Amino acid sequence: MGTIRYGLIGCGEHALQSHVLPGEKIPELELVALCDPNEESTWQMCHTLGRDIEVHTQNDLMRRSDIDAVVIASPDRFHLSTLSQAIHMRKHVLCEKPMATTREEMLQLRTVLEIARSDRLIVTSCHPRRFDPPYLMLKNVLSDLIGQLGKILGIKLDFSYHRPGEHKADLHQGLLIDHVNHEHDLITFLLGPTNTWMRRLADSHTHYEAFGMRSDGVSLHFTGTRKLEARIYPEYVAIRFERGHVLLETASGTLTIYDHESQQMSKLSLASTDYSARFLGIMQNFVDSIRGTTNNYLTHNDLINNSEIGVALTETGTWAPNLL
Repeated sequence: MGTIRYGLIGCGEHALQSHVLPGEKIPELELVALCDPNEESTWQMCHTLGRDIEVHTQNDLMRRSDIDAVVIASPDRFHLSTLSQAIHMRKHVLCEKPMATTREEMLQLRTVLEIARSDRLIVTSCHPRRFDPPYLMLKNVLSDLIGQLGKILGIKLDFSYHRPGEHKADLHQGLLIDHVNHEHDLITFLLGPTNTWMRRLADSHTHYEAFGMRSDGVSLHFTGTRKLEARIYPEYVAIRFERGHVLLETASGTLTIYDHESQQMSKLSLASTDYSARFLGIMQNFVDSIRGTTNNYLTHNDLINNSEIGVALTETGTWAPNLL
C-alpha cells in the first residue's frame, strides 16, 4: 500500500499537537483535507504546517475517494455520528475519545464497530499512555516486582492537570467521561483484560473520582483534577502488593519501591514522560494497522469497554459487565 492520505475533522490545538504534527513525521502518511466550521482554526493549521491544505465540508471530505482515512478531533457530541459516516464511506478512522456519550450512542457504537470489523476497516482511538516510556517500563518490571513483593492487591491512578479553558464546558459533560477511559485502558494495558466493576464517587469539570474491582481481585481507585495554574501534567501510579507498595512519578520517571518485609526503600530511574513519543506511537500504529504490518493497539473490546465505562459512570454511577 502506498501513502495513506487522510482528512482531519476538527482542527483545534489538540488535533494539531496530538495528531497532525506527529503525523508529519511519518513518511507514509499525508494530510490532504481539513474540516472545521471555524475558519481561523483551518487557517492556523495551514499556517503552522507552512502549506495550503484543501478545506471541505464534512460531507465533501467523506465523499473524496482519494482519502483513505479520517482523524476525528471534533467536540465529543459529534464523534459517533462522524465515525458512523466515515465507516459508511469506507474510511479507516482514528476517533478521539470518548467515542460515545450516552447509552443510546453505545448501542449505535457497537453496531458501527461490527460493520467496521466486517469490512476490515481500522477503527482506533487515542490512549497515549500505552506509548509513554515510564508506563512501558513499568509494565516490563511488574513481574519482577511481583516476585519481590507478592501479588498485586490494588492500583491507584492519579493525575493533576491545569485548569480547563472556558470552552471545555462545551466539549465534555464532565472530567470523568473525558478521562476515565484513559485510566481503564492503562489498567488493561498493565494487567490484561478482565471483567471490572466501577462506581462513581465524584464528577465535575475539574475533579473526578471512582473506585472498583477487577475479577482477578485487584482493587482500583481512579482520581484526577484540573486545578493547576501551570500547564503541566503530573501523573502517578501507586500499586499495593502483598508485601509492599510502589509509586511511579511519570514526570521524573522515578519508581519508588517500599519493601514492607525488609523495611527498605529503593528507587529505580525509569524514563520520564515523553509526549512526542506518546502521540507519534498512536499515529504510527494507525498507519501500520492500515498497511497491515501490525495489529491495532486497541482491540474491538478495548474500544467498547473504554467507551462504556464513561457512559455508565456518568449516567448511572455504576459500571459492571453487560450493564449497558
